[in-house]
This record gives sequence, structure tokens and C-alpha cells, in this order.
Amino acid sequence: MQRAAQQPVFTSQQLINTLPWVLIGVQMGLILVVVIAIVAGLGMLTFYNSERIMPGVAALGVDLGRLTVDEAAERLRAAWESDQAVLTVRDGERRWTVSPADLGLSLDAAQTAVRAAQVGRGDDGLSGAIHSLFNGRQVAPSVAVDVGRARAGFDALAAYVNLPARDADIRFNGADFQIINALPGRVIDTERMLSNLVTDPTAALAEGELNLSMVDTYPQITDVSEPLAAAQQLLGRSLTLTVYDAISDEKFDWTVASETLASWFGAGVDERRRVVLSLREEEPATYLQEMAGYLGGGAAWTWRARWRKCAPPSRIAASRPRSA
Repeated sequence: MQRAAQQPVFTSQQLINTLPWVLIGVQMGLILVVVIAIVAGLGMLTFYNSERIMPGVAALGVDLGRLTVDEAAERLRAAWESDQAVLTVRDGERRWTVSPADLGLSLDAAQTAVRAAQVGRGDDGLSGAIHSLFNGRQVAPSVAVDVGRARAGFDALAAYVNLPARDADIRFNGADFQIINALPGRVIDTERMLSNLVTDPTAALAEGELNLSMVDTYPQITDVSEPLAAAQQLLGRSLTLTVYDAISDEKFDWTVASETLASWFGAGVDERRRVVLSLREEEPATYLQEMAGYLGGGAAWTWRARWRKCAPPSRIAASRPRSA
């Protein structure tokens, strides 16, 4: 039968003999900690009194720590002029990326570098330097706004961002007229965006994102029942073009098919703000230009007609001038 292992037993004399060595170890550890703290403090103090920017300081996402003011300004300038400086503009879930310069924003790199150098040396004192060392610190850039260029930038952006309101309309689909429903729109509120930029030009750059102020727009035409009824009367009707060639002094007729004629009309608003059946004037003009090749080898043709809304004529005239 085996005996249980016995735990070593220290006598009081042995503990007394060991205690001095333990105390010496603790003292040496404390001395080492103090020395490290003194060395680190002296290093921090030396760096603090230098002209270099505190470690952990950045602007526009560019690390400026340990650089001189001139070096930091040059690095910021290079980043601004490269693709590194970008701004995301957004309307809800829709996003676009632009250059800050496209919105009239220009960076004062020298002033921004001076701001970075003030971290830990200004009102925040040494605590600010320690905070930037361990947690980092983003400095707000110094930015100016060119309002004229900013307006042009938002106007250019509107081509991609704006969703214009759509009027209700009617379209001929080859067999019958169909209704195109009206839709509301959303467009950039340029004046408000300019005001926001001028008030706080650094806010968007600090966050790297600019939320667009949008306004709702509404269609002028929402009910096309009256022009639809008038359009139904066009079905089955044709149109005769009377063509006159002033050079040869000849006249002849050209018949426009009912399907083509119907496609020339849609909903519009007259001078009395009534929703009526209206001629899309570009349609017959395009048709006549295409027809010119058949009528005179590409010569210039003009056409004259008096169109009455809701009452299209059965005959119009086209002519080739004598100078052609």
C-alpha cells in the first residue's frame, strides 16, 4: 500500500532567510519601472518640445505623426491632389463619389499642418499628446469654398442625381393609346447645399460623406382622360401632305399612315393651362427630314401647317424653297 505524497513544509527560519531576497526582487522591479517611466517621460518631453507633430495625429486620413509642419503640409497637398481625397455624396441608398475640388472645396495645407502641430501643445496640453499617442487624433482640415465652382459642381451632379417629376401622358403603342402614369420627382436643393458648405466646409471632409439635401417635385399633368378621349378619334385617320417643289413648280400628295399620325400626339398644356391633346412637333419634323430623301435627293424642305390642339388637320403643306 503506497503512502500519500507529503507536501514540503517550510520552517519559519527558512521563510525568514528567503524574505530578504523577495524584498530585493520587488525593489529591483520598482526601480526598473521608475527608470522606464523616467526614460519614456524624458523622450516624450524632448519630442513635446520639438517642432514635430505628435504621434497619432492625422488629417483627411493622412498620418502626420512625427513630421515637421512643412513635411506635413507637403504630404497633405500631395494627398489632396491625388485620388486619395474623395468625397461620397449620397441620397438615401444612392451614392456617388466626387472630388472635393469638384464642389468648390480647396485645402489650405499649411494651415491644416499648423493645426496638427498644436495637438498636445494648445489648450489640451500634455494630456492631448498622450491621448493622440494611444487613441489617435483626427484634425479638422482648413478648407475654403468657391461658391461659383460649388454651384457648377452641384449642377453637374444633378444630371446623375435628380429624378425629375414625370407628367402623365398618352402614347400610341401601335394598336391603341395607353396611359403613362405621373410620377413625383426628387432634385438637389442647390441653395441649401451651398449654404451648408459655406457655413461648415470641413464637416463633409471630416466625415468623408455629404448627405444631399433634396426637395420633392410634382408633375403638372396627372389626369389625361380628356386628351385620351380626343386621341381615340385619331385612330383610323390618315393625313395628306401636299408637297410643292418651287424649283420644278410641281405639287404632289403624300399620305401619312394612321399609325404614324397617332404617334405624333400626346398630352400637353395649352396657354390656358388646360390639359389637352397636343402635337409633338419634333415628330412630324423628323418624319419630313426622313422623307426629304425621297422627295429631292436630300434637298432642304420646309413645312407649314396650322395645328389646332384636339383637332388635327387632314392636310398640311411642305415645300422646297427656290434657293435650294
